[in-house]
Amino acid sequence: MTLLQVYLQNKYLDMKGYMKLFGVHRCLKLRPLFTPRQVRSLSSAAEPEATFTEKTPITIQLWKLRHAHHKAESASKARRSDATEGGPREHGLVRKAAARSRVDVNYDLSSDPSLRHIYQDFNGNLLLEKFLEDLDALAGNVAFFHCDDGVPASSPLALVTASVEEIQVFRNISAREDIVLSGQVAWVGSSSLEVLVEAHQYAAGAAKPASPTLLDPSAAGTRVLSSVFTYVARSRETGKAAQVNPLCGEGMTEHEALFHRRRAEAAAARKAQQQGQGPAAAAEEEDTATKQLMVGLVDRGKAMVDMPALVSRGVLMGSTALENTFVCQPQKTNTAGNVFGGYLLHEALTLAQASMYMFSGQLGSLTRVHRISFRWPVHIGDLIRLRSRVSYVTDEWPRRAVCDITCHVVKPEQARSTLSSRFSFVFSLGGGGAAGARKQVLPATREEAAALLTAACTVLGRSTEEVADEYR
Repeated sequence: MTLLQVYLQNKYLDMKGYMKLFGVHRCLKLRPLFTPRQVRSLSSAAEPEATFTEKTPITIQLWKLRHAHHKAESASKARRSDATEGGPREHGLVRKAAARSRVDVNYDLSSDPSLRHIYQDFNGNLLLEKFLEDLDALAGNVAFFHCDDGVPASSPLALVTASVEEIQVFRNISAREDIVLSGQVAWVGSSSLEVLVEAHQYAAGAAKPASPTLLDPSAAGTRVLSSVFTYVARSRETGKAAQVNPLCGEGMTEHEALFHRRRAEAAAARKAQQQGQGPAAAAEEEDTATKQLMVGLVDRGKAMVDMPALVSRGVLMGSTALENTFVCQPQKTNTAGNVFGGYLLHEALTLAQASMYMFSGQLGSLTRVHRISFRWPVHIGDLIRLRSRVSYVTDEWPRRAVCDITCHVVKPEQARSTLSSRFSFVFSLGGGGAAGARKQVLPATREEAAALLTAACTVLGRSTEEVADEYR
């Protein structure tokens, strides 16, 4: 089977081995190469690189690097295997410095037109949907290399993205200037670890370090994006939590050591909260002022439902909703065989941008992705339902808007729908836009009022008094 045939098989065939109807005028020419029956018989022999064909060039290189490491370890294991080895050994622990698993990727956008074409949007800025896929892939590589014990005979750990703490976008990122994307381990627990990822952009002709210093205050002028990914480790044999390699402070800068301490304190606070010892667990029910605010917000929304002609400043939260439903195909798989988390992030951001455009009359600029929680894995063949809604818009200028996305795995044959993940995107609305850009979002139910207050207070850090003043 030629490399071209492997590529075409992966690009044009669905999970059952049949030709995709989309683009059928091109698919018809491929029928002489192979039939669905032949595809099923050849799929097990296909090269793992075949799963990379619909990824970005950077993600392809990152996953090929990980695949090459797997291949080298497998070859070493085969050479060292003998009668005394009865199976994979228990995964060992190796104390590692952050530099040992660091990964840097260069985007030569200024000198590579083909690469720029892939990552450029219609405004000449970086296409963030694709760039976020690379973030997920790079963070996964960092976690993989840190957790590797260097012993070919041991069984590698299964790493799962548990959450993304926050993705901050500090300014518009040009698609015509070079970017260096870097990631390294920031904190390690017993069975989890956090990966810091930063993107730095350099003007044409400016000095570009191959490996920028992360968290360096003097590099604030070039830093365009920052994020923290959290991974949990599982044993491939038992599926239970597994210990990961501890992190040593060797080679850490002062700023990296301070960041590590803060991440450790935050992890300890989360653990205490989960065990019922934190302040959030000890907090009583909502105070009277918050309850009154929620009742007032719902009353405003109900008035909009009953008398839409008399409430001109409001837009019902439910009317800002958009939806996208699709079946996950094999082309969207990751190295573990599940649906690539970066792809879900890509689709969620695309829907959020469309929702913001429909609400405000302008695209808006993405400034932040709030904490993302991956609660349920998504598999090939799953039916995914993405729902969006604009949950809160500030009354300041430029306005800030929060768009919430929920991702459900739907099983029609079982009449079941499971929440897989949540996303909250923060946009800046600085342009004029349409008349709707000045409207407030009004909740019509208690659940919507709670979502509005969460977006305002938790995501944007506003007080309940500020929100109450806006809605008077």
